[in-house]
Amino acid sequence: MIVLVGNGSRQTFGIYSRPVVADLDISRQTFGLVIAIQGLLFGFVQPVAGLIADRYGSVKVIVSGAFLYALGSYIYDIAGSYDLMRVVSAALGLATAALHWPINDKPLDRFAPQST
Repeated sequence: MIVLVGNGSRQTFGIYSRPVVADLDISRQTFGLVIAIQGLLFGFVQPVAGLIADRYGSVKVIVSGAFLYALGSYIYDIAGSYDLMRVVSAALGLATAALHWPINDKPLDRFAPQST
């Protein structure tokens, strides 16, 4: 469920691109740049999130990622400027890194260990 929220909502930005572009009066390229920032940060921060999860525990990383994602989604909803959208997109990129598969695999291994 956590991966569905973190990954699924990230993949639906394409559906909402036209309304966002129209409401904020920005170009498609500008909106694409905002989403690209989020995707790049997601990729760069995911290994760091994995290291933090190994050190402090996956649950703490998942909870902090979920909180950051909820806060970022709320601010993204009320964003009225391109600059605020860039900052919030960066926060959402960090949050999705904390909510992705490698972080969630470790707690799941306790319930369904791999058989050899």
